[in-house]
Amino acid sequence: LLFLAKAIERIGDHAKNIAEFIIYIVKGADVRHTSMAEIESALE
Repeated sequence: LLFLAKAIERIGDHAKNIAEFIIYIVKGADVRHTSMAEIESALE
């Protein structure tokens, strides 16, 4: 069960990295060290 939790966490981390990379490609903004509220306002 612990291995499953780690695997799901890694999947989430990879998905987050891909999303940040897509935002960087489309908007040209590095969002790795910004808050979620700032990211949402920048995307609108």
